[in-house]
Amino acid sequence: LVEVTHTLGDIDTAVALARRNLELVVARTGPGSASASGARASLADILSRKGEWREANELIDAVYADELARFGPTHPVVIVMLSKQGDLAAREGKYDIAERRYRAAAQAAGKVFGEQHP
Repeated sequence: LVEVTHTLGDIDTAVALARRNLELVVARTGPGSASASGARASLADILSRKGEWREANELIDAVYADELARFGPTHPVVIVMLSKQGDLAAREGKYDIAERRYRAAAQAAGKVFGEQHP
């Protein structure tokens, strides 16, 4: 529903729905759950599309830190979160930061999956 609302152009409603989703997920599964991390990452994505960079970066950085602590640096979820940090930096126009994060994610993925993995 959040993505549909965003796609239809109502970003304020999408943000409100994503915030409410995060509240519900945290209430049901706890603030440190994988589900809560996913809900925070979704909210960060929508906030970045609205140009709310500070909060979006705080959220995605917290998700990355939580998943890194939960799984370690070579887990695919951690690699995806590192790439999402790159996405946010690129959207914000911070291309040097985005490139570093994308390269780190690609390097980690290469180690985990092998250089020939698609």
